[in-house]
Amino acid sequence: KQWYQRRVAITAGDIFSLDVYYIKISESQKLSTGDAANVKCEIMDLTTATDTTWSWLVDGVAVTSGIKDTTKSSSTLTKSDLSKNHNITCIATKGQIVTSASTSLMTRHITTKTMPDTDGHGFMFVCNLYGFDNQPVPTYWSHDNTNYYPETVATDVIVETSLWDNVKGEGNLTLHHKKSKITSDISYTCNVEVKTPKVETMKSVASVDQISQEKTHIDVFVHTKSSVTLTAKFTSVMSDYGADIVWTNGNHSWTKASPKTNTVTTTYDSSKKTLVSEMVIASYDMGDTLMTCMVNSTRVNPDGAKVEVHVDQYDVVFSNAYLSSTDTSKEAEVNCTVTNSTKKPTSITVTGPSGFASTFEGTVHGVHTLAGKFSSVSSDSSMTCAIVYDNSPKYTDSKNIEVVQITPMTSQTWSGGSVYFTVLIKAVSFNVNTDITWFINGKVLPKGATVTDTYTTGDQLKSVLKVMGAHKDGQVDMVLGGMHNSSHINLTQTLDYYFIGLKKVIAEKDKSTDVVCKLESYNGKTTPAITITAHHGSVKDGEKQGSGTNATLTISSVKVDMTTTCTVVVGSTTLTETSTISTYSKFYRERERER
Repeated sequence: KQWYQRRVAITAGDIFSLDVYYIKISESQKLSTGDAANVKCEIMDLTTATDTTWSWLVDGVAVTSGIKDTTKSSSTLTKSDLSKNHNITCIATKGQIVTSASTSLMTRHITTKTMPDTDGHGFMFVCNLYGFDNQPVPTYWSHDNTNYYPETVATDVIVETSLWDNVKGEGNLTLHHKKSKITSDISYTCNVEVKTPKVETMKSVASVDQISQEKTHIDVFVHTKSSVTLTAKFTSVMSDYGADIVWTNGNHSWTKASPKTNTVTTTYDSSKKTLVSEMVIASYDMGDTLMTCMVNSTRVNPDGAKVEVHVDQYDVVFSNAYLSSTDTSKEAEVNCTVTNSTKKPTSITVTGPSGFASTFEGTVHGVHTLAGKFSSVSSDSSMTCAIVYDNSPKYTDSKNIEVVQITPMTSQTWSGGSVYFTVLIKAVSFNVNTDITWFINGKVLPKGATVTDTYTTGDQLKSVLKVMGAHKDGQVDMVLGGMHNSSHINLTQTLDYYFIGLKKVIAEKDKSTDVVCKLESYNGKTTPAITITAHHGSVKDGEKQGSGTNATLTISSVKVDMTTTCTVVVGSTTLTETSTISTYSKFYRERERER
């Protein structure tokens, strides 16, 4: 009985009643597999019948089916086709008062399982018994009209001594099948003969499913970051082992229950006895790897339960092609190259604005290439390269053939101690900045060099190279396009590193002195113009103008410290450098010498 305390406000002389009730549930029952049981719940000792809400739990889970004969005072749950033990709870709700009661259904049942033998030579068939009052005798295995009792030793079969726990009413009987190599399905039946409370023979079948693979090894080729579906097919499958499918590459494993980054699906066809599993990888980037699909079940012979899929991850080099509007050949050369692949593709196909004329197709140092050209290209167009491997997804890459108007690279200009080169590309239909590569003396953007690109949508792109602190002459190249893989445009200009040499001068007071300005390391053809000035404050003390790479300004009598400035003009480039003239007196120098 369940007791509850309630407080009621009363005064002297009041008369009140207290109706105490409890719930009664059917006693625990012992049943056999396949039996049905009725569990009845009643409200007892209730004087006044009021509305009751009934609910039922089976093993802690709410159920709605099997409930019948529900009234204000009782309810019945029917549990059919029993195969295991169950805990049953009924709940009665009256207003705010909730009461419950529980019972159990003890089902005599047996289960069987299969596993590889501990010595690795054959299989173990285990029969487990639950819920019996006494050890049922006999308990034995049968196969092909032959019975195998405890402690049997035959050619390929050994049956252990039956184990039994009288307190729990549980036990097991194990059979060892000693053949490790099997060529067909094997089934053993566990037989338990029961005498009480009713006479029956309980049976359960344990099997080893001798499945096989449609293919034991599959090669799949996939482009980096592409989607791929890996497929494994098993045949002669007796049951649906979809929940037992595991994909692994040695470091990671995936199942149907795994997170959906890589999706595993299974399809079982009972009529054809086939099981197909697919693993879908949306963006493959695991490199070359060996993926294994296995049926990870003790009911399956491992010899035929594994399919190996070798995944070869490859890359494709396929670039935009660029033609100058002044190019009279109007031929766009194109290369499509497959790298990082252990096998030559089944086919490489390039299509575009006209027929593709192949000039080379082959493999050199593991690189697979199709090279050729499109003729009569006079306007912008598109092209594709398709890569096909057997049993693998087709990969297609799309690029553009762009006919552009491009100006020659400007001669170098100086600003703030840096050198600038500029290229203007017109008639571009997209931003081509990713296809521009600048070189200085054959090196791609060495230290101290930066590029600024300014794109006007659908019109032009201005690319500017800034070289900071250039310290030697050389050559600047700008390449538009993929160089070795397609038609490209190459512009070249000379890098002429030069600078002003203007040294500090120390002069004796009231004496004359020379200020020399030199344009160092200049190899250009334009004659520079040089101007040297000297001043203190706002007073100009002298000026010298000249041409060439050096000039000298003579100050006839130095009175005070001065600032010197040298300005060099080379074409449109102006360089400026400043220095000083420091004065000293002869008397001061002699005193310093004496000290």
